[in-house]
Amino acid sequence: MNLFSVRYFQQLLVARTISNVGNGISPVALAFGTLSIESSGPRELSLVLLARTVPIMVMLLIGGAFADRFGRAKIMAITDTTLGLLIVLIGFAFIQGQATIPLLVLVSLLSGVLNGFWYPAFTGLLPQIVPENQLQRANVIVSFFSNLAFMLGAALSGLSVTLLGYGATLIIDGITFFTAGLLLTFLVKTDSQRNREQAFSMIRDLKLGWGEFFSRKWLVLTIGASAVVHFGFEATYAVLGVLASKDFYSSETSWAAILTSLAAGMLLGSLVADRIAFRRRGVVALAALVLVPIFLIVLSAASQIWFVLFAALVAGIGYETYFVIWATTLQRNIPEAMLSRIMSFDGLAVFTFGPLGIGLAGVLALTFGLSNTLMGMALTGLFAIGLGLTFKTVRQNFN
Repeated sequence: MNLFSVRYFQQLLVARTISNVGNGISPVALAFGTLSIESSGPRELSLVLLARTVPIMVMLLIGGAFADRFGRAKIMAITDTTLGLLIVLIGFAFIQGQATIPLLVLVSLLSGVLNGFWYPAFTGLLPQIVPENQLQRANVIVSFFSNLAFMLGAALSGLSVTLLGYGATLIIDGITFFTAGLLLTFLVKTDSQRNREQAFSMIRDLKLGWGEFFSRKWLVLTIGASAVVHFGFEATYAVLGVLASKDFYSSETSWAAILTSLAAGMLLGSLVADRIAFRRRGVVALAALVLVPIFLIVLSAASQIWFVLFAALVAGIGYETYFVIWATTLQRNIPEAMLSRIMSFDGLAVFTFGPLGIGLAGVLALTFGLSNTLMGMALTGLFAIGLGLTFKTVRQNFN
């Protein structure tokens, strides 16, 4: 089957590609826009970014239950359009000189709530629109075009901020999300009616998801290892990388270049994942994830920029290889009616450690130094991956 001929898959692919252009643009605009506010520094940047991620942790489990019950496409359409409007609001605040840290924190909190609903809905949507034997290829295609769009957005972000300013750049970002949300409304008819036959009970649905999650030890162990890696990766992506760009290279465009290289690696990683056979996929996936902390080590050494760009490229390959294999594994092994809830538990671990890294990044960098903080996070991630691979259930049952 040619997936590009599947109408609903086409619509999802276009929507995801458009919104990921905005995802590539926003990190540079939001981070440096926050730092441009008077008396703003690493602590304020951490606060703004943490305000977005904390509600994600709170809402993920609820979001997974809602997506399984009320429809994944519907949840995605609502959250994307609303998020687009919020980002446009922030953009206008920057243009009018009214952007403040409290305002950014408030909008970040609301954005986090929306993302808590969006994440489990998105990760559970593919199995309801493509055949099971096409899931890995579908994940690869969505990943490839999403990363291509992210790379385009990241490449344009530095230029856009320089020529248009932080506000106009964020407005462009918001428009991409609003457009994606409108496109997703066409997929609402694919939402299953199966879970709506019983009366809705949040507690019951959460208990069922929790039992499904803990019945698979390989699932718990692998999520634990990846969560620790995300502690350092998210701290670097949101805070430490921005600080390293300013301290080591004194340029906003250098961080945009690093993000572009990381996105290019993810683009290549989706193609690498398409070539991996099902045998020993768990070992390959976690081994690929090792490349992320290695990137942190290179960045911590204040290496020449070309070496940092290469390490970011390789880290992107490793991260995306892991992500595609992991998503396909869950989609194949978890019952479709429970998938968004299981994905919400997966996201909860990642979004717990990620915000923790973001929240501590600024303080740790000021206390121990930027390079030492990056190195410590890298070594912690390497230890977690190595520990996960020592368990037989991870090596044999991750298929």
